[in-house]
Amino acid sequence: LYSVDITNGICLVHKDIDVHVDQLPVGTLPDTANFCANQAGTLVATSSAYTGIIWNTSDTSVSIQVSSAGNYIAQITNGACQIVDSCKVSITYSVIPDLIDSIRFCEGTDTTITVVQVPGWAYMWSIGATSATVVINQPGLIYLTADNGRCLFVDSTIANTNPFPSGQLASSYEICAGDSVTLDPGNVNVDTYAWSTGVNTQSISVTDSGTYAVKLTNDGCVSYDSTTVVLHKKPVITLDDSRRICSNDSATVTVGLDAVYPVSWSNGP
Repeated sequence: LYSVDITNGICLVHKDIDVHVDQLPVGTLPDTANFCANQAGTLVATSSAYTGIIWNTSDTSVSIQVSSAGNYIAQITNGACQIVDSCKVSITYSVIPDLIDSIRFCEGTDTTITVVQVPGWAYMWSIGATSATVVINQPGLIYLTADNGRCLFVDSTIANTNPFPSGQLASSYEICAGDSVTLDPGNVNVDTYAWSTGVNTQSISVTDSGTYAVKLTNDGCVSYDSTTVVLHKKPVITLDDSRRICSNDSATVTVGLDAVYPVSWSNGP
């Protein structure tokens, strides 16, 4: 408490003044800070006494949650004392490139996933691999974790398998000259067909002898099927269209053949 007396020689004026000393606030913001992109960081403006705080984000609490890079400034007031403190925030983003939602490969085979490995980061796949490249040979959910000791990021993909197409052609077909046979490998796990004849339909009609092959595809999985068509020449026969005989008589009918064939006669009416 301070007082003052003032006089003009005759009159005396006495005045008291109460002087209060405020402590200067102490800022606790670091010059720089780095936070992980998948989790918010906390900035605390002060640990000393204060009567008011205003951030350049318009927040008025002693601490704020930060999830984006930038310069964060806090104006800290304690009574008549005021300081300004600031922190430059940077963000560490995931080093894992976005894995595709799903991958597909043929049943009984394998496929690989490769990512760019960033120095200082440890990689761990859910199937046990720790390299940037992993071989997948089973369907299921695949996780990749990247860890630098401070930030941890995870991404995933689903591995699916496609069955190989199954052709159902017989090993061979036999037809007579002038006839045709339909070759159809079926549609078990088949998306597209490519015949050796250039046709892309499921089935083809064949009139000539030879070997016929078809390429069967199921979402990138390929198998082949083939068959042999054997064309047989029809027998050439010589036989009168009709013959007349008297009742109670008999006649011998002879059929002429171009080769030796089994002959089967039917009885007349």
